[in-house]
Amino acid sequence: MGVALAVLGVVAVQVGLSTKVSAVDIRDLSTGSAHACAVVEYAAKCWGNNASGQLGNGSSSTSTQPVSVYTRSSYDESVKDYCRNGVDIGGNCIGFGAQWVYKTVNRPASPLHNKTVTKISAGLYHTCAVANARAFCWGNGGNGRLGIGSSEDQSRPVAVAISGALRDKEVVDIAAGSNFTCALATDGTVACWGDNADGQLGTGNRTASNVPVAVSMAGGSALQNDKAKKLSVVSSFDDPTTRTMCVVTRSDQAVCWGHGIDDGRPIPPASSETVACNKDSRTSRPANENLDRIIFSSTLPRLIPGAKIASMNGERYVTGLGTDGKAYYWGQYGYSVDATYDNIVTCKVNPCTGKVVIQRDDKAKILLAANGKPPTGSGGLNKKKSSTGQGFNGKPGMATYTRYDGNDNNNSNGACSMTRTHYGYKKNITNTPIGEKKTTTPSLWPQSQAGITAFSGNSHDRLFCAVIGGTAQCDAHGGDTRSGQLGNGKTSQLTGPQAVVTSGWLAGKQISRLSTGSTGYTCAVAGGGIGCWGINKKGQLGIGSTDAKSVPTAVRL
Repeated sequence: MGVALAVLGVVAVQVGLSTKVSAVDIRDLSTGSAHACAVVEYAAKCWGNNASGQLGNGSSSTSTQPVSVYTRSSYDESVKDYCRNGVDIGGNCIGFGAQWVYKTVNRPASPLHNKTVTKISAGLYHTCAVANARAFCWGNGGNGRLGIGSSEDQSRPVAVAISGALRDKEVVDIAAGSNFTCALATDGTVACWGDNADGQLGTGNRTASNVPVAVSMAGGSALQNDKAKKLSVVSSFDDPTTRTMCVVTRSDQAVCWGHGIDDGRPIPPASSETVACNKDSRTSRPANENLDRIIFSSTLPRLIPGAKIASMNGERYVTGLGTDGKAYYWGQYGYSVDATYDNIVTCKVNPCTGKVVIQRDDKAKILLAANGKPPTGSGGLNKKKSSTGQGFNGKPGMATYTRYDGNDNNNSNGACSMTRTHYGYKKNITNTPIGEKKTTTPSLWPQSQAGITAFSGNSHDRLFCAVIGGTAQCDAHGGDTRSGQLGNGKTSQLTGPQAVVTSGWLAGKQISRLSTGSTGYTCAVAGGGIGCWGINKKGQLGIGSTDAKSVPTAVRL
């Protein structure tokens, strides 16, 4: 057909006892959370989970094999109008001589009717496509992610609004995220719509929009002097707060915005504070702790320095394929807040007045007695006697006292005459950077290997697959591999990269494109077809069943 091998697919037709294979043109492939889509012969096909209508075929029924996205022309349909000589009870026309009266309703044509689909992107619960230089979406409409001016679900394709940012624009690329979508026009304009809590619309603010709004090209945007040529969305099924959009610019720079992208804030320096014993201090001895995890988010496109990037993919981290054929990653940038405690001081405190009655420096093992009087009580820390104490304000204490442990509740004259154990301490705060603010060689496979021609997934801590030197390999980086996620023919828990099985469907074929879904499955375009492997609970492998597969298995196109 005169089409490059990279976009060729196959359909198998049974002829007697033999199988005839004919080439089809596969223009695009995309895996969402539990559904996948492809552009086959310039038409959209999807398979897998369909609870929100993300397969676009007019239903909400899951399909274990590809179904055509709705493209029907306009037609007349006969529908029930009213119940004559009776009563409509639960959809039944009841009564003597009762009968339904029907009317003819004209159903409009699908906006994809007679259009040529060139790009498709499967998001979390919705799908979007480019056809005839226009954007179309279907599935879950929450947060306005379909770009149609509302948040209603749509089980059939609807045209994205062309007012505003996409007016008079020719759309060439599209990317559907978890709860937002972005499109790229021929003039380099990027427009986004949907949720914007993390700045994923790139507008310089956090205001959501149910119609396309232009990504900022000014005001500190990295797109001021360089235009986008390719889109890439980063979105994770098990962490729906992961909402990041990236573009490859015409000068092969990576530019990103949204969740996990450095927004220019400095990481705060370390600090410390001293907390004295009082009735409001901790009543339990402080232990070192992780207080918080702060992930930055940028409302403006930010340049990601460090490497020239040809394409991007990923989940929590962005994974880039460099123009040098090496893998890079970045994102999830921020810091973790940790607290350590030292100079712990143990005190007996009157709960009503807040007065410290007895104070002991645990580190120096010095006990201080109020007003020079010896501490009393039978609680007893280790219930042992000790040597000379030291009074408050430098006044000498008595030579003998009882150590204590816990609350002293042996006074029965009322709560205000009792004491409670509290702690004073020095609290040290450290803020440790996490993630990467620039492209860096992955610390895990595929690291710095050159010769990568196809990749997908997340090289940091999730399933990642790559073609290196003509050989396909997958690594779960500590994740589950027991459902065939590695495509190596095994269902055991494995570590390290594993070679994808090259017999069966992949025999004699070379993978030219990979796409990894966030529920643990991968699909590939190779030598004239699409094959998938891994988890298949929602039929996302497109093989006609919900059985997991540990080897690449042909999608039933």
